[in-house]
Amino acid sequence: MIIHMDTGENIKNKNSTQNMITKININELSYRKDINLLRALAVIGVLVYHFDKKLLSGGGLGVDLFFFISGYLISNKLILGLRSQENYFRIFFRKRFLRLTPALISTSIFSSLFAYNFLSPAELKLHFDSAFYSLIYISNFFYTNLDFYNSPNNKYLTMLHTWSLGIEEQFYILLPIILVFVYKKNKQIVSTFILLIIFSLVFSFFTMSENLFYNPLGRFWEFLAGSIFMIF
Repeated sequence: MIIHMDTGENIKNKNSTQNMITKININELSYRKDINLLRALAVIGVLVYHFDKKLLSGGGLGVDLFFFISGYLISNKLILGLRSQENYFRIFFRKRFLRLTPALISTSIFSSLFAYNFLSPAELKLHFDSAFYSLIYISNFFYTNLDFYNSPNNKYLTMLHTWSLGIEEQFYILLPIILVFVYKKNKQIVSTFILLIIFSLVFSFFTMSENLFYNPLGRFWEFLAGSIFMIF
């Protein structure tokens, strides 16, 4: 028989982490129609904006609203998951993978069938490249490095919409790292979020490039703002 004994330091660290988790006074979010309504408005706004900018010039803000809502929901799941289960990160990533990847694979396959029949060879190659990077959730970086001047019109970039999904997934990797840091260093979670928001905003203000649109560092403040909103 092997008996595992915790040292005093290990017990102290566990108690410190548990105390830090317990201090965050939040409840599990239940299904809310108002959040689903906001999501629907965000999606409709983006669709109308892409159809005709004159109809709804601010429709692109739907993406920002969606990021805010994602930060609100995901931070609740992660914080409560950490409170209840030590191996919650593994469960969290498995659930995210099973929820998103099958749909993304299906989208890539069906769009590839149409792309093969309707796109030129150069456009088809670009489609397959973007589909590949979409499936590993870094298409935003792919489009950051894309030479749009010599590339086909945006309407032929069949997987362009996946840039936002890439940024979402990158935040879902970053947030657990932040939470582990907060818990292990016994830091204040809201103060940490505020510092990261300031960093993200400063980065945005001083980055003089059109590629900022696809850069996660310039977008993370929106997710974190949603996280702070959830905590309060």
